[in-house]
Amino acid sequence: VGGAIIQGLGGALMEKLDFENGRLTNGTFTQYKMPRFPAVPPITITLLDRKAPPPVAAGETSIVVVAPAIASAVSQLNKTPQRKLPLWKS
Repeated sequence: VGGAIIQGLGGALMEKLDFENGRLTNGTFTQYKMPRFPAVPPITITLLDRKAPPPVAAGETSIVVVAPAIASAVSQLNKTPQRKLPLWKS
């Protein structure tokens, strides 16, 4: 779950492939922007012990809510809909 949240943060905020003249320009780990441990905020994960339905793979599903949640918060803050990722342009 935690890894999927961090991966969702990367997709929402900074991860993208850059091309110039049809060639990838950020194809190495040093060039490609992704969350690094010092930049990851503290994350508290609470797992619920539900008796029904039976447990299934839940870790990967958490990635799909991260970008929409951040985009919604930024939209509320700026009063402008956010419709493109990544949200953070640096």
